[in-house]
Amino acid sequence: MKRLILTVFIIFLCFSAFAFSMDVAADAFVLKDFVMRGTDCQGSADARIPLDSDFQIRVPVRVTYKTGRVCVESSLNVAYYPFSKGLFFSLSMVDMAYLYNISNKTATLYTLNEIEAGWTFPVAEKFFIEPSVCIRDPSGTFSAEYGELKGIFSSYSRIRIRLCCGYHLFKED
Repeated sequence: MKRLILTVFIIFLCFSAFAFSMDVAADAFVLKDFVMRGTDCQGSADARIPLDSDFQIRVPVRVTYKTGRVCVESSLNVAYYPFSKGLFFSLSMVDMAYLYNISNKTATLYTLNEIEAGWTFPVAEKFFIEPSVCIRDPSGTFSAEYGELKGIFSSYSRIRIRLCCGYHLFKED
């Protein structure tokens, strides 16, 4: 777990050191899990590095928690804006999940993938909101891994609706 957190931190630090622009966002739909009083909850946050007006590198970190177990998932995604703003499509290039069982101190590493489509709305000069639909394992390649995670976490569905609220940390003018 320490290695995964350190790796994500180093990637985030390298991207921020060499980027001229960077955004951060968090999934507001984690509130849905609290309101509906499910047995588990799932939230995410990500760092985004715009490469140009059409492409973006995203490094999301998702945490799913249930009493006795926690799953930390991180990926390296490429987002494409076909019209330079608004509509986007995102594809995970590398997606790994680390499931830790707190009670018997065992860990399992999973390889996953997902695609996402949504729309980015600017709210103010530095803020944005982004509703999107994420489809996990669209090709069915990792159905056993997703089946295991779905069996443990009820909120870990194949299709997840997200509402990211974001902020432009450093924005090119």
